[in-house]
Formats: sequence, C-alpha cells, structure tokens
Amino acid sequence: MNDPMLQKERIRKKQYKTKNIYTIFKTKTTAPTELMVVRLALTIQHEQTIWSYALLSQKFQEVSYRYCKSKRI
Repeated sequence: MNDPMLQKERIRKKQYKTKNIYTIFKTKTTAPTELMVVRLALTIQHEQTIWSYALLSQKFQEVSYRYCKSKRI
C-alpha cells in the first residue's frame, strides 16, 4: 500500500491541481467563469467523475469568491 512511487505521483497531482487554479487567476479576467471550472476539471484527468466535478466547482466558487472580494470586483 505504501508504495513510494505511488505517493510521489499523488503529491505531483496535488501540485498540478493547485498550479492550474493559480494560473487561471493569473489570467486577465475579472471573474472566473464556469467554463474555466470545466477546463480546469478536464486538465485533472484522474478526477473525471461527476462527484469530483461538483466538488471542484464548489471549491472553485469559494476560491473565486474570496478572490473577487479581495480585488473588490
């Protein structure tokens, strides 16, 4: 169960996920759209279930709400 290669892969995927969220916020849009959520979900290929999409969308909305609040959009 504790395969070091598997753990390394998990860590890499987590980093990849956060990097994608970060790059979306670096783009010059005022507020993130639902399309971006879908695009982000498509880049994370190990989480392509309906449940993950819902969770991802919810998380993205929380993050985008905080982002918009901090930028006073």
